[in-house]
Amino acid sequence: MVTISDRKIGIDEDSDTVIDYYTAEVLTSQDYYAFGMLMPGRTYSNAGAKYKYGFNGKENDNEVKGEGNILDFGERIYDPRLGRWFSIDQKMNKYPNLSPYNFSANNPIVNADIDGRDYILKIFYDENGNGQIQIIYNTYTVSDDNKNEFENAMGLWKALNGTKIKLNDELFTVSFITNTIQKSNLEEAMKASATDEYSNVYAGNISDKGFADDQTMINVNYTLKSDNSGAEIPPIDLGPVAMTAGWRNYFWYKKITVNRILTKDVAKVINQKANTKTETILGNSPKIIAHEIGHTLRLEHNEDYTDGASELDKNGNLIRLSNFDKNGVMTKDGKSAPTVTDLLNVLMEGLTFKNDIGGRRKLEISDETRKRIFPSWDGKSTSPKPNMKEVKITRANN
Repeated sequence: MVTISDRKIGIDEDSDTVIDYYTAEVLTSQDYYAFGMLMPGRTYSNAGAKYKYGFNGKENDNEVKGEGNILDFGERIYDPRLGRWFSIDQKMNKYPNLSPYNFSANNPIVNADIDGRDYILKIFYDENGNGQIQIIYNTYTVSDDNKNEFENAMGLWKALNGTKIKLNDELFTVSFITNTIQKSNLEEAMKASATDEYSNVYAGNISDKGFADDQTMINVNYTLKSDNSGAEIPPIDLGPVAMTAGWRNYFWYKKITVNRILTKDVAKVINQKANTKTETILGNSPKIIAHEIGHTLRLEHNEDYTDGASELDKNGNLIRLSNFDKNGVMTKDGKSAPTVTDLLNVLMEGLTFKNDIGGRRKLEISDETRKRIFPSWDGKSTSPKPNMKEVKITRANN
């Protein structure tokens, strides 16, 4: 990594007192090993110049363990010499095969460990005094097909734009604002997302390991009907046909091969020839990708929401108000589009963080706006600021 100043240095190659070209003034430079440790003897500083950022653009803390040996990633503190975090992964139960202290799944060449914030939630009053909630969602893709797949899926969420909700007694209109940036390959998309801390990556069929997810094969045999009048395929459980990984800021679809096999014994009974029919199933339909987008917005499966009940964390605090919609986008079958209930769940999770699940967001709200939502607050810096976890979210009667 190299840092330069805004000064340009003139070079006179032939000593004729005329500058032939300019070069940049290099202030510092460093070379790193894959996990971020500084290479000995491969650093440079111009007249003692200092730059506080290091590996992956994260801030160095050089006071405790020396130069470049501690990095602040926002969510956790990292030691690049060990390739390990100083605290555990909040979602370690989802990855029992990995140490809760691992960095980038032990593969920093393919994977990028970023801050884990996936979108921006902006709450404000516009110039006409109308309350607005914008869900700003930035995504990096790697091909025209990926970009179209993502935008078609996000279009299902954008169909909810204009929904009116209340935060306590204040009326707001909700809208999704998306920015889709296409890169030439996965490596470039991952690098861009690593420096754009409020973003996601959608790579089509490419998993977070950097390889096509096309190895799932399901073999299913025809069985005879009870009256021997023919043969039929029993119900097939495909499992997940799309996935969301890490801090829920990388998602992709799977390519599944299904072999429907008519065996000799069954074929003989129904007077047909034994055969195998092969079908490829792609998990890239708009509703399935919209489901994965829901995961990056901190939503769980609707089947995991307890209808008519609330859940408590280990300290007895309320962590989920029940908004259950059996027909919403977060049903496991991937056959439904987002509903208003799904949108309310996004706002509930994004505003209150009631659940310790993956996915993070940046909340942008001014004290002036917060005071209108919580009118009992006097707005003074000496008074405790109302926590958005206390806000009541309801759908407004249109």
